Amino acid sequence: MSYHIGRAEYVRNVVRTEERIVGACADSDNPDLWFPELGRGSGGAAKAKEKAQEINVALAICKSCDKKVECLEEGMLFDNLPYGIWGGTLAGERLAMAGVKSTDYHPFTPQGIAMHFYSRVKPYLRR
Repeated sequence: MSYHIGRAEYVRNVVRTEERIVGACADSDNPDLWFPELGRGSGGAAKAKEKAQEINVALAICKSCDKKVECLEEGMLFDNLPYGIWGGTLAGERLAMAGVKSTDYHPFTPQGIAMHFYSRVKPYLRR
């Protein structure tokens, strides 16, 4: 099991059992949409475009959610910053909102990977 799937299942269980934030994503058949694989490998523009298509599905659900503000607040917590989609924002966006620069972290830390991933898929996101 990869790490992002574990986080997605963790968040789904938190949402359902502790009733922290019950947003539109809680009923999704695929919670992994909110925790895209953040690999740094090759694949170029085609791979980035493919990932962006998956992310756009999650963002469309977020866009209509009435819990977006509360969800973004949760996503801005330090432990959540470099992971997943929260409140309609990607990890790289939240790190930038928090004032983190791409040079602040080693490229292979979760924060560095999130910033790189966001820069790769950003041109293909529908906003």
